[in-house]
Amino acid sequence: MDNGKSRINLNGFVEILQSFVEILNAKDHYTEQHSERVNEYSVCIAKTLGLDEETIECCKYAGLLHDIGKVGISEEILNKKGPLKGKEKKIIRSHPLIGEIFLSNGRITKSVLKGEVKLDNVLKILNSDNSSVSRKIRETVFAHHERYNGSGYPRKLKGKEIPLAANILGIADSLDAMTTRRPYRSKMNFEKACAKLSREQKEKNLFDPVVFEGFLRAKEELFGIYNRKSSAI
Repeated sequence: MDNGKSRINLNGFVEILQSFVEILNAKDHYTEQHSERVNEYSVCIAKTLGLDEETIECCKYAGLLHDIGKVGISEEILNKKGPLKGKEKKIIRSHPLIGEIFLSNGRITKSVLKGEVKLDNVLKILNSDNSSVSRKIRETVFAHHERYNGSGYPRKLKGKEIPLAANILGIADSLDAMTTRRPYRSKMNFEKACAKLSREQKEKNLFDPVVFEGFLRAKEELFGIYNRKSSAI
């Protein structure tokens, strides 16, 4: 982002954004509180790591916006009371691509709503400078399901190819998903979720080791956020 501009550039996009967030919240009641918690968890981890203010702000906004692409996914899939099947899982996994399209131009076309999203086209949009939301936020939202070992999606990025803020968001998102009841499963308590994340990190190397170490150092503060927000879970 240019030095002469504000660190986080929304360029009058806020009202449009809020309307879409409200639509999404109406479709999937889990999303609103989930995004707020992911926002707070991400900022907490970023501060623990001693990151710069720009990256902390990126974590804040990307945390709130990371699931915005689900506005293009049907309520039947979002609220299904059972495990998703092949095609349904593919549709859910398209939400980072839909989110990038939306954050770039503030609209979602019929083709996107039909699931006709091509990765190459989304990458072209990402590389465009004509956007209402800063590239750093968009890239973080786009990459929050990528994993350090290359097993994530949609681009199967690996290692340092994944933006730092996206690594943070991925941990925060995973923690909240585990500690939240969903239509198809019960929730874990905080300690069990952290233990599972640590076990999976050791076995699969899912997240940047430095970022994960920051997550472990922030556990006490994260637990405080979890307790404060628990009434909304």
